[in-house]
Amino acid sequence: MPPDLDNIKLNYDASFNTSRNTSTSSTLTRNEFGEIMAACTYSHHGIANAFIAKARACEQAVVFAQDLGLRLIQVEGDSFIVVKKLNTGTPDRSVLCSIIQDIKERMGYFDSITFCFVGKSTNEETYGSVKGGCRLLTP
Repeated sequence: MPPDLDNIKLNYDASFNTSRNTSTSSTLTRNEFGEIMAACTYSHHGIANAFIAKARACEQAVVFAQDLGLRLIQVEGDSFIVVKKLNTGTPDRSVLCSIIQDIKERMGYFDSITFCFVGKSTNEETYGSVKGGCRLLTP
């Protein structure tokens, strides 16, 4: 689904390498016509598990939106846990707490920001970007 009028949608995904404790995240931004406006791929080091990899990917998507100067965004990812933690008003006490707190602090920058869960099949294009990024970023 395209984003609401005047909004930009950011889809993010991550892959996690257990043997190296690294992850690769990718973000695709789309306008209301579904056209890709920008994309990025990042590598992360010192990642303990897949939950942290997904949270870092979401955080990176929000940072990317800030760097682009976007003000009205919809953020979508396939980690129900991350989305649920971002949409709750209670403080997070899990291993993700510092990442969730950072994302919530960044929310004040935006005029409008929403976080939505989408299934893996909906996020396939972003997942493909992550896999491509892994091949490029892995020595």
